[in-house]
Amino acid sequence: MRNILLTACLSSFVFIAPVNAQETIIAGVSLGLSETAAAPLIDSACAQVMRIEVFETRFPAASNSEVHLRCGGLTLSDGSAAGDAMFTFADNALVMIEVRGSNGQLRPEGDPAFQAPGFDVFMPVLAIAHTGIDRIDFISGFPLAPLAISWDNPAWTTNHPSAPDEPFFLPSEIVFGASVAEMTDTLDGVCPLSMGRQIEEVWLATEPTAQFQIDCIGYEIAGYPRKLEFVFGDDTLQQIWLMFDVGDIARIREFLTAQYGEPLFVDEQYEIFDDYRLALRKDIPEIRYVSDEIAAILASQD
Repeated sequence: MRNILLTACLSSFVFIAPVNAQETIIAGVSLGLSETAAAPLIDSACAQVMRIEVFETRFPAASNSEVHLRCGGLTLSDGSAAGDAMFTFADNALVMIEVRGSNGQLRPEGDPAFQAPGFDVFMPVLAIAHTGIDRIDFISGFPLAPLAISWDNPAWTTNHPSAPDEPFFLPSEIVFGASVAEMTDTLDGVCPLSMGRQIEEVWLATEPTAQFQIDCIGYEIAGYPRKLEFVFGDDTLQQIWLMFDVGDIARIREFLTAQYGEPLFVDEQYEIFDDYRLALRKDIPEIRYVSDEIAAILASQD
């Protein structure tokens, strides 16, 4: 598969818990600022600013509101031109800054913490630089990494973008029971960044002799790039995690309830649906899909 990696340090970039980024090097703007606090700083650094609001948002980090400030002609404090920028606010907090055409001027100093084909990742500022194109993204937490890697924000090209209205279904080509080789072929071309790794400590409920995982970052589901984790036991796909962000929790709960009825079980961490085949996880926003075999095991343990 294109961009399959067996790199432990890059895996840690994907799996560690979200953290808040600190001040960026753009006009003194800090991720986490409200629009009211950030807008004057952005206005002073940009030749033109267009405010774009998306109504009925479905942005992964937003529960209630989504606003983009599109900056034309970004100027740094030293007076140098640094291309154009998009400042994205979710629920009135700045969560993402994408800059295009900066000619590398916004690239953080020092070596990247992690590298993958096409991307350099810098910490602790949480910056993802595209090495093949002149783009760099600053994000407030790792759940937004799939967007920094492959999202083409429609606010770049329209002043009136509409929120996507696509369901949280898994693509039909993803089938439990597939082998690693079969899923590799399926994912080729649809995952901008993928990596595979052997799991040393087997934990699947089926108790396989060997466990392998493919992580796909950037697969588009429900209108946005997502991270999917495919878990294989003895070369058979048995479990899938679909990662999302906190703004999606209520939307996914509504979707699952409409599809499968009220959950079979609810606690602080999980809500269980579809005879244990689906679980909405809330402490780490994600959906767990399992094979019929694992679902039967989980049901027998209840």
